[in-house]
Amino acid sequence: MASISYPTSLKISGPWLIDEEKLKQLDNLIDVCFRKMQEETDRSINTLIDREIDQRVNEGSSQQAATETVNSLRSILKSRIRSRPDKKNTTVYLTGGRTAKGQNFAELMVLPHAQNEIPRGFRIDVSAGEMSATVSLNSTYSEDFEIEVSPTNNPLSEEIFGMLHNWVADIAPPKWQQKWLSWGEFLPFGLWPVVILFFLFIWAENVSDGPKSNLKQEARVLLNQGINPSNEVRAMELLLSIESDYTPERVAVKWIPGMHFWIYLSLAVYISIALSTCPKRAIGVWGGRELVKRKRQWIKFVSVSVPLYFATSICLPWFLHRIGIIP
Repeated sequence: MASISYPTSLKISGPWLIDEEKLKQLDNLIDVCFRKMQEETDRSINTLIDREIDQRVNEGSSQQAATETVNSLRSILKSRIRSRPDKKNTTVYLTGGRTAKGQNFAELMVLPHAQNEIPRGFRIDVSAGEMSATVSLNSTYSEDFEIEVSPTNNPLSEEIFGMLHNWVADIAPPKWQQKWLSWGEFLPFGLWPVVILFFLFIWAENVSDGPKSNLKQEARVLLNQGINPSNEVRAMELLLSIESDYTPERVAVKWIPGMHFWIYLSLAVYISIALSTCPKRAIGVWGGRELVKRKRQWIKFVSVSVPLYFATSICLPWFLHRIGIIP
């Protein structure tokens, strides 16, 4: 009979900020999945026992004799499917290679000596008979959230995978945050040199052109006042100096950055820092509860302030210039 096999594994990149409430929901979901696995395993064992009884009856044994024989071999038949004890474990990874283990997050949350610990990742393993499921948030560089259910060709595996997939879909970060995290690792090597070179260029241009800029500014003042016999000679001097790139001794060559320069420099530094410091993970257990809140606030602040800066300092001036409000 033809059928379609669906994948029962998943890997999603971060950032992952999972609060305490979501972890409790995951505990409940894992309990449901574990119970379904056990029920499916029990059904498989009963099916195997019934098949053995039917086979012996077909071979000529009576129903009662076949049942008694199979019952005496029940433990052997069970071991064919339940070859290992049922398992439900939750492991939380800590700093320094340490781990905390328990049945679920609810059990781990009340550990008395772990209240100040910051979790780095976790792994949940459940298995019953031939079925198993793993839910993990890597504590390594990859920051991936992974789900894997086996065997892949089992309808219950697909059902359990769908339940876990729906849970993780509710907390998965949007695409722009995933891009922010993936690019943020390389921004310090690409964006910072550009920012530094850009402002060094502005500084060099203003220092080299400082005397000429001063002369031009003085010429503008004379033009605003109007040329008259009292300033006519000075106007000619300014014109000749500007055209010949002459630098008189009394014109200062030192350029002092104005307020706008420092404002734009500060904003550029802030944006560079913001774009290169995307939160990676935070798990709402022990000291991670406050960490989840702080990192969510940081993401919210950056997601508002950076677009606002671009809108007010670049897009708005360009638009006002296009419609002729500003030169």
